[in-house]
Amino acid sequence: MNKLFNFAVQNYKKQIMQKLVQPILILSLFLIAALFSSCEKEGVSSLKINKSTLSVSLGLTDTISATVGFTGDLPDDLIKWSVADTTIVSIVSQSDGAKSASTTESTVEKIIAIKAKKAGTTKITLSANDKTIDCVVTVAMRKFTFSNIIAVNYGDYYDIGTNNFEMLLYESSMSFNSEGRLTGDGNFLVIDFNIPVSQNSFMTGDFSASETGETNTFIPGLYDDESGNYYFSIIANSTNNIRSFKLVEGGSYKVTATTSGFKITGELVLEGGEVIQFEYAGNVSVTDEIDNVELNPVLTHGLLYYYGDFYKTSKSNNFSLYLAEASLNFTDTATRGDLLAMEVNVPLTVTDSLPNGTYNMMTELKTENLLPQTIIPGFYDEEYNEYGSWFYGEDKTKKLKTGAMTILKTGAKSYQISYNFMDRFGAVVSGTFNGDLEYTDKTKAASGVKMAKLPVKSKASFNANSIRKAVKSKRPLNH
Repeated sequence: MNKLFNFAVQNYKKQIMQKLVQPILILSLFLIAALFSSCEKEGVSSLKINKSTLSVSLGLTDTISATVGFTGDLPDDLIKWSVADTTIVSIVSQSDGAKSASTTESTVEKIIAIKAKKAGTTKITLSANDKTIDCVVTVAMRKFTFSNIIAVNYGDYYDIGTNNFEMLLYESSMSFNSEGRLTGDGNFLVIDFNIPVSQNSFMTGDFSASETGETNTFIPGLYDDESGNYYFSIIANSTNNIRSFKLVEGGSYKVTATTSGFKITGELVLEGGEVIQFEYAGNVSVTDEIDNVELNPVLTHGLLYYYGDFYKTSKSNNFSLYLAEASLNFTDTATRGDLLAMEVNVPLTVTDSLPNGTYNMMTELKTENLLPQTIIPGFYDEEYNEYGSWFYGEDKTKKLKTGAMTILKTGAKSYQISYNFMDRFGAVVSGTFNGDLEYTDKTKAASGVKMAKLPVKSKASFNANSIRKAVKSKRPLNH
């Protein structure tokens, strides 16, 4: 009886325990499943990239963006960009773009800027957790092959001791019309370069960019906001008579001799950073644009302005001497005619006339060279005003650089002045003046006379003028 009772009790306890364990087990399994389900939903759920392939010109930058879908929190270190070959492309910046959120998923835009460093193909990968997405980037360098060339020698155009050349290279699809204008669809390149002043023909060598004009350099391009013109070095495209220009800002090129003439190859850096290649092979003929004429003006009357020790040298007094053609009236700016303007230095004891003798042009623009019986050569101040000695003709302006004049006083205000001057190109201005000079002491009150063609005289600097300040005097490149 006791055995039966004990068995019944034990069986009853077992049934009770089974009833208790079963719901606990089910609840545990449910909680474990929910936990795993929650882990699967947290983190990155999707990756989308805005471009799977990308082509970039060498030297330029571009952007790639990707949209990352995620749930929960998204740690910053979870998203990683990588470049397979960093010699071809480099990542220069990273940023976040648009963000959005919903009850099921949030998104964020991840953006990178890349720079094309070398021609080739590489892969950029965005990785997030166990997900990745790629963009294949191809870097190419544009290459221009020119079949025609025109080279022009301007001589020491910028008065810096180097000969200035300009070469125009253009494709076979382009040609010059009867008006001398380059026409047709295609590309053309203009390079403004400098060679030794003794060299008047095209020459071999390596050339690099420089704004100071030393030999074997070319001048970077410049856009003049005021005139809307391009100067110095540019590359341009012409399509349906519409032209687009880009400045050449740097780079280098090489000229080598061949059996058929020359080969020119180079890599140039354009505005915006793009790097291009160009080449030309063939003959190069040079057109001489050096204006080395001889001018013999007939000058009949003049002015003599006394400025005292204008340059504060304690060595000499300074005069401005103006000799004019009969048709030019100094007080009427509407009249025209030849005008020879000079700055002349005399002894400190002289205040009202030009002593007899020979006056030589200064060989170098330095204050210590402002000695008696010297002439100041033509120069520009920092504002590009003209000072020193110049010849102004109806269609020619000459900045006088070398030469001499002989002065003989023949009366109270009459002079015989023989002069022979040259500009930096070898153009000659020579002749003999016989006539009166109207004297004015400019150290006293102004006379009120308005000088035709000449700036008001002020203290001018002898510093060398920048090449790029001479822009308005040179032909623009909007061919």
